[in-house]
Amino acid sequence: MTKVRLLLVVWLCTLVPAAARADDGGWYEWLQKMSGPTLMGFGSDIHLVCIDKDARAFNCEKFWVGRRNVDFDRIRHQIDFRFTVFTNVDDSVRAPRSIWALKLMGMYHYRITPQFDIAEGIGFLPVFGDGVQSTSRGVVTPISIGYFPFKNGGAWAKSFFGRFEENYLTGRLSGAELGNPQSTFSTGGEWRFTVILGFDFRRGLQRGPARP
Repeated sequence: MTKVRLLLVVWLCTLVPAAARADDGGWYEWLQKMSGPTLMGFGSDIHLVCIDKDARAFNCEKFWVGRRNVDFDRIRHQIDFRFTVFTNVDDSVRAPRSIWALKLMGMYHYRITPQFDIAEGIGFLPVFGDGVQSTSRGVVTPISIGYFPFKNGGAWAKSFFGRFEENYLTGRLSGAELGNPQSTFSTGGEWRFTVILGFDFRRGLQRGPARP
């Protein structure tokens, strides 16, 4: 029977836009016992392009500019680049060494309504560190469901969303690769269920229609 473990992702964003970082896609992510050590890290989404119902592309990213009012309700399709940097927070491999991982994903979102979207994605997860054999695992997200529960209220309420994802990690991972050659631990491909709680202030801070 396939093991399914819960990943809790807390999406932390800031209300203050800046040209040097995305103010609508940062998060704090916890990978609980991902076939070895517990990994925690920080990441962000970069919205590469958005497309409206008339197949017209427009800019919906704040990473490259200062304050910009994005017409969130206009978005029908959205393509993102998602990245997270992880490090270990426990001694699961029984060795005082650092383990690092990068989660790099391309994501496609289809917005059914302003409050509900479905998505899918693909990417990879390089793992490396002190005394750790560098390796990489593929990541496939066949289904991701997002929901904004609050239509009205302040910026925090309207920006809040929940997301539920099913992820498949490809490839093999062993205790030796994690720096513990005495370990008999070994795993192949595995499914991981993800629950995401976060904020997208493009929705909470919009003040009216935005220009493409």
